Amino acid sequence: MVSALFLHLWAAAHKIAQMYAREYHDFPAGSGLGKGCKTLLIVTLAAFVIQIFGDLFSGGGFTRLFGLSLDGMQRLYAWQLCTYMFLHSRFFIFHVIFNMIGLYVFGRDVEEMIGTGRFVMLYLLCGFLGGLFWLIAAPSNATCIGASGAVFGLLGTYAAFFPDRRITLLLFFVLPVTLTARTLAIGFGIVSLLSVMSGSSGGVAHMAHLAGGVAGYIYGWRTKKTKGFLFGTEWSRWNPFRHDWMGGVRAGMRRRNVRLMDPDPGYRPERGEVDEILEKVNTRGMASLTRWERQVLDRASKNGVK
Repeated sequence: MVSALFLHLWAAAHKIAQMYAREYHDFPAGSGLGKGCKTLLIVTLAAFVIQIFGDLFSGGGFTRLFGLSLDGMQRLYAWQLCTYMFLHSRFFIFHVIFNMIGLYVFGRDVEEMIGTGRFVMLYLLCGFLGGLFWLIAAPSNATCIGASGAVFGLLGTYAAFFPDRRITLLLFFVLPVTLTARTLAIGFGIVSLLSVMSGSSGGVAHMAHLAGGVAGYIYGWRTKKTKGFLFGTEWSRWNPFRHDWMGGVRAGMRRRNVRLMDPDPGYRPERGEVDEILEKVNTRGMASLTRWERQVLDRASKNGVK
């Protein structure tokens, strides 16, 4: 029964997200769903199913234990700052579906840009900061659940990377409205800010949305500006779903030159760097390459190697 419910939720979210990406975007989809994005989708939907049955058997105790609340923080339930983003409202199924659509739509291209390891860290960090700032103005008896803070972080990063990409939304599922990614992010940010200032939450964690979105935008903007921000460009090779991820972590810590975006037209990569990328292609296929790695191969074919 649990597995059947999970499969129905996964199929519904995946179908809606594919339809949205195919019919309502006016830019081509990325090379596919990355491992980080796919895993976060599966884990979140699985956690939602577990939450439903956990609350049925505990009278809502499961959500109180793993959702974020001031009472939980006073009891030193520090895990709530992470677990809350994997829970959703049991009484409003679109809560989880909308968040998973956002993860699917914005997460694909963000993961493609920065790599699986940094993508997962960015998602969790935006969710963590969203929860942390929500606690500042949270009512004493409130519980915060949902991935919205993390998803707004992806929207912010997406808007920083692709500010002029046009996105078409179906307002009220009927009226198509086309906006640039930057306009969409600013619009959501203004709504969240006004809601926070007015104190009318309506059961929505607007502070988490605002904090997550701002954190994501700052990350994307700084990464583009400095060609590497926080985790370091070589962290794109760190994949927590591979057995040899510790080697990628050590390599990222050793690397001094931080790079993310496209290399200069005259860039000549080192032979060892090219050999490493070709080995990755041989073992995992072209789809596993980050944008930087594809550009390195392109520069090697045009300019040669050192």
